[in-house]
Amino acid sequence: MGSDRFYIDSKERGSRARYWMFRQYEDAEKYLLLLISQMARPGRYTNSPAFRWSEEGLDPQVTLTTPDPVNCPGRVSLRVDQEPNDRGWMGESDALAASHILVLSFEELDLILREGIPKDWFTIDIRCN
Repeated sequence: MGSDRFYIDSKERGSRARYWMFRQYEDAEKYLLLLISQMARPGRYTNSPAFRWSEEGLDPQVTLTTPDPVNCPGRVSLRVDQEPNDRGWMGESDALAASHILVLSFEELDLILREGIPKDWFTIDIRCN
């Protein structure tokens, strides 16, 4: 495993609102897809996969740890199926929904997130070279 880290920084009104770190590009890409799907459902959060996953709780294949509770309270690391390294960190309130995307393929996640969105509304085509 290299020292690659991929950050997503969300700002509202010029101030940082949320901040996430992923160790795998694919996980960051999937989380961005989740964020985009949430924006595509204004006023309908309770009908979204993210809401459903938050209500279901942590995916059974994922564990959370608090690596630095003194300096970063509320931040948790996510680890899948006893992998030797965590997949990244984020605020605990975001981790429940995120735990579900870590164990899905991009294609599975895309299919789930498009539920309830008209087919011709928009298309996401992310390519890596």
